[in-house]
Amino acid sequence: ELIWQTVKTVEKKYGKLSPQRLIFEAIRYMKQYMIADLIKTTDAKIKELNLETCQDVREAGQAVACTSALFAQYNKEIKELLSRKVYNHYQVNKMTNKARRMVIELFNIFMNDPACLPTEWRELMHHSGSEQLRARVICDYIAGMTDRFVIKEYQSFFDLSPSNIFY
Repeated sequence: ELIWQTVKTVEKKYGKLSPQRLIFEAIRYMKQYMIADLIKTTDAKIKELNLETCQDVREAGQAVACTSALFAQYNKEIKELLSRKVYNHYQVNKMTNKARRMVIELFNIFMNDPACLPTEWRELMHHSGSEQLRARVICDYIAGMTDRFVIKEYQSFFDLSPSNIFY
């Protein structure tokens, strides 16, 4: 409900917009609303509790920075919409599964053949005694990779096309 009110407000303010611009302006409007709500509600809470110093805030015994009940509803709607339309979208799930498979395969390669690791990581792994510590080194190495580098590394091991065979 509140999300669609936001869209209507943006359309009223700017007229007909492209879908991308409408989304951008709606998000901008929501951010402004959220910030204004946080400031207004927090200010009201400070006055209600008669807080004057940082020490008063520490001793308040409750959260001082807060949002309104209306915003809480708004936030709930946004999370439900994102969950339904973005986080659980089939294309996102496909990409997540591909990424998971790449990370697992890279981990297995590095565990089974540490010689495939760059020199400094191979040395770290060599000085890590237990299997668990060796796995931790590999996890740290993979965690430091960008998405693009994970894809490039995965392709270097599994893409057997002529252009990639000697990489």
